[in-house]
This record gives sequence, C-alpha cells and structure tokens, in this order.
Amino acid sequence: ACPSTRSSVPWIWSDLQLYVNRPAQWSARAICEKLWRPAKRRRSCSTTTNALAARTLPRCWCRRRCSVNAVCRRSTATGIVNLGVGATQTMFEVDGPRALSSIKLRVPGVVATPSSAVWDILNGTWIRIYWDNESNPSVSAPLGSFFGIGQFGTYRAKSLAAGLDDSNALYIYFPMPFEKHARIELFNSRGVALNGITYEVKHKAFNDSFARVGYFKTQFNNQIHSGGDGTDVTILDTEGTGHLVGVVLSIKGEANRLYLEGDERIYIDDNRSPAIHGTGTEDFFNGGWYYRNGPFSLPVHGLAANVHDASFDRTAQYRLFLADAIPFN
Repeated sequence: ACPSTRSSVPWIWSDLQLYVNRPAQWSARAICEKLWRPAKRRRSCSTTTNALAARTLPRCWCRRRCSVNAVCRRSTATGIVNLGVGATQTMFEVDGPRALSSIKLRVPGVVATPSSAVWDILNGTWIRIYWDNESNPSVSAPLGSFFGIGQFGTYRAKSLAAGLDDSNALYIYFPMPFEKHARIELFNSRGVALNGITYEVKHKAFNDSFARVGYFKTQFNNQIHSGGDGTDVTILDTEGTGHLVGVVLSIKGEANRLYLEGDERIYIDDNRSPAIHGTGTEDFFNGGWYYRNGPFSLPVHGLAANVHDASFDRTAQYRLFLADAIPFN
C-alpha cells in the first residue's frame, strides 16, 4: 500500500504483482543470490552488467532445476497466432507434470521505439495462463505489464526474468511448474486484428515434489486516485501461502512527479503494523530524486519508461524479489 499525497490532478495506477502460491511446508531457496550484488549504490545507472548477467544466469538457473538455457533437457513449442477483433486463442497447452521455463513472443509492431501504436498493442493484448484445468486464470495481464515493460510503450527494459531483448522478443524466464495441465491464451481487446504473433515456449519434465514448489500467479489492477487525501493505494491483497516475487508499476500523474511521494508499506499475515515500511515510491524501485537521471534497466530493478508533456508525467518501473522474495502464510 502506498499513501496518496498532495496533487491537484487525478493520477492513474496500473500495477502487476507477480507471486508464487506454495504449500506451507516448502522452504524457499534463493535463486542465484550471489549473481548480482552491487558494491555500492550509484546516482547514475547503466545496463553494462546485463550482458554478464545474460551469460551467467541461465547456467545458475539450470543448476536450480529451472532451465532458461539449452544445456538443460527440455522441449520447445513454436507457432504463430492470429487474433481477430475481440478474439481469444489458445497459444499453447500441455499435460503435466512439467515446468515452463521460458515464454517468448514477437509481436508485429512491438519494437523499442515509443509510439502510441505500441502502447495500444501492449495494453490491449492480454496473456492468460491456466494451471491444472482451473476455470479462472492464475495469470491475466496485458503484455506490457506481464513482460516487465509497463503501460507506456516499449523501451529496452531487460531484467533477469522479463523484458524486451535486442531482437525485439518479449521474454519471461520465471520457472512455472504445474502438476496436471497448462494452457496459455492470448486475448485481443482492441478494435483491430493483430496477426502474425510468433511464440516460443520452453518446458521440461518436473520430477520434484509439488509440496516443495508453488504456482506462478499475477494480479493486475488499474486504479484512478485523487492525490492529497492521504488514503492508501492497495496494489496487492491476496491470501494463501507464497512469496511476492515482483512488481511492475505504471503511474500517470502531474508533471512535477509529486505522485511519487508515497511510502510503500507491506503488511504480512494480517499484522496491523507493516513488515516493510519504505521511504518513497521511486525508492522502492531502488531509484531516487524523482528519477532525475531518466530511464535505466538493471537485472532486478529499473525505470522502464518515462514519458512526459506539459500536463502529465508517466513512469513505468519494475522490481524483482529473487534473493529477497517476500513470504506470506
């Protein structure tokens, strides 16, 4: 939850939370906790470390039985999806027990060049994932938020687990085990057809106990708030046992960016006091000073987009919790 602060115009929050529901007896293990540990915080940010991360993470992930690299035995499904106006189409399905290790999409028109057309495609095309023949999807989100870019177009956002790579492929590498069945759908909510989407889904047999793993889930929200009244903006409210593993937040507000003046507070297991109480919205995403140095993309956090004009400012930011996943019971 983040409190709203002084603002003369309404602001819009679009946020996607990534979390894993798991049995209570499962003991989480940090994934590659030593892979990325900056020696100190810097005022300016770059993406020069991402090339090293891209080489080393797959090998480390593979050793954890969660493959994103060809050295692990797995199957690959590829194909093309054509979406008519308002159409829903099954992109991929398979029986379990297996684990998805990566999903990649190449969507016509989606390149790392900001434009209103790209916004429309990424916000109007949704991905849905169903586990074990459930009636309601565990994953339901616009492509932009699901792949860690946000709601304001395509920038070269490349985290360890999700983003847009140099070949303009949207990717996500979170391991997603399932016991009985997996089905991935694409839905076109736009008023025009979207044809020629190519996909690649990698998956492998899963032989571990399902008492030791969780199901990958998302929760997407789109909210309009008037700042200045001190009320909280709730971006995730869920029950069960699991880990919060990521947040993608897109905000449209006034041009002076005062909408960033809100401390995050995370309440766990019905505690009345927050387990985590931060110092500001951009601080939560390991930024500062209203992101005055502009967009940046690092392995587990970044400012994916910043679009502004005389009336409004827009920021899209992401943070992953890999070695520091937030547990709840």
